[in-house]
Amino acid sequence: MTPVEHARGDTSIRAVTRADLLDVLHIEKSVFPQPWPYSAFERYVDAPGFLVSVTDADDALDSPDETLDSSDGLQRRPAADAADHATTGNGDSGGGLAAALDSVTGDGETITGYVVATERSDDGGPVGHVKNIAVHPDCQHEGVGSALLARALSVLSNRDVRGVKLEVRRGNDPAIGLYRSFGFEHHRTIPEYYADGEDALLFVLDFADRDAF
Repeated sequence: MTPVEHARGDTSIRAVTRADLLDVLHIEKSVFPQPWPYSAFERYVDAPGFLVSVTDADDALDSPDETLDSSDGLQRRPAADAADHATTGNGDSGGGLAAALDSVTGDGETITGYVVATERSDDGGPVGHVKNIAVHPDCQHEGVGSALLARALSVLSNRDVRGVKLEVRRGNDPAIGLYRSFGFEHHRTIPEYYADGEDALLFVLDFADRDAF
């Protein structure tokens, strides 16, 4: 299985640090009208699948100013303790490039996106869960979302999870298409999962073919 997109060459992906959380929260708020709170990200800061995409601050100046595309700012499930904040990934950042540059780290990096993927054990073995993934609106259409998802799946696979699940809004066709391109399949529908009453589709990915990652 090959991801449908690759990130631009000056983008790299690394594990999140606690110092990144305010920048992650800034992107979250620029993408989602009902964002995760800081505490939700803080809970997962040590998770191996909490990753950020970064580029040099100077390179961000060359990024096109584009509006949010739901296939990059993928719809995600709410935090376990904040289920009423779930929303579609179609918010307006309102900040343009200046807002993106607010996410410049002390190392001269600009955080352009993130993914939160966790694992838990059950009777059949550990299972991965992609809980949240988003890309700054000014960094869309560059393959960042696909690169983040691919790296998160690689991290989970290397930790011997037997599969990965995620939830997506029934009407979020671009995100569904991206997930399917990674091999996710619809498992079941969860009625009225989101705060506005929209159903969620539960997608699962079987890691039987680990060489795919």
